[in-house]
Amino acid sequence: MSFKIRLPEKTDPRVKRIGQMVMKKYGLKIISAEHKKSFLKKYSDKIFDLIDETYGELYGAIPYNEKMRKQILSQFKYFIKPRYLVCVVDGDDNLIAFGFGLPSLAKAVQKCKGRLLPFGIFHLLRAVAKNDTADFGLMAVKKSFQGKGIPALILDYIVENAKVVGVNTVETNHSLEDNLKIIQTWKNFDDVKQHKKYRVFIKNLDKPNKPTTKKVVSRTTTKKSGKLKSKKQ
Repeated sequence: MSFKIRLPEKTDPRVKRIGQMVMKKYGLKIISAEHKKSFLKKYSDKIFDLIDETYGELYGAIPYNEKMRKQILSQFKYFIKPRYLVCVVDGDDNLIAFGFGLPSLAKAVQKCKGRLLPFGIFHLLRAVAKNDTADFGLMAVKKSFQGKGIPALILDYIVENAKVVGVNTVETNHSLEDNLKIIQTWKNFDDVKQHKKYRVFIKNLDKPNKPTTKKVVSRTTTKKSGKLKSKKQ
């Protein structure tokens, strides 16, 4: 399922207060991506490792190998904006949690019909530069720190930064319908609706039957009589 959230004019002050208490208790701090290139170079592998740990048990999840990691970074590095990317680390700079969003590219992709060239890239770059809708990309929290309110702190950070540039609506990434923790996180917003539902259908295909041998009748003409003779093969 995915949800559409209308951002509130003011965020709940309790979120910040509880978040600050959690950060102080466990010696955590927020790292923002002021310089995207150096940030991704330092934390990208840690982010992929945390995704593998957090989502590894979910249906359809596979670990990211080196080739996949490079490919994903290559595809998204132009569309990631620092204000939508945040990490939470401990005192030893170990990654505890992260979250990121993206300016919504849906309408831009529709306009360019999925083609980057020759002019599709300009629609995408325009959507990145100015957009009133954002997509929540992904969020992950180390298992030992789950249930401590860190996701709310990350969302609050992303929402506040998104509102600064005129974003008023966000769409969530796909959430499994039995992932109750993340669904409850979305429902904590006042103006939220579940507006899309996806289904995966699996059909097991039987093994193809072995080709059957057919009897072919060929007709030949004998030289002597000139009559047709039938021969079964």
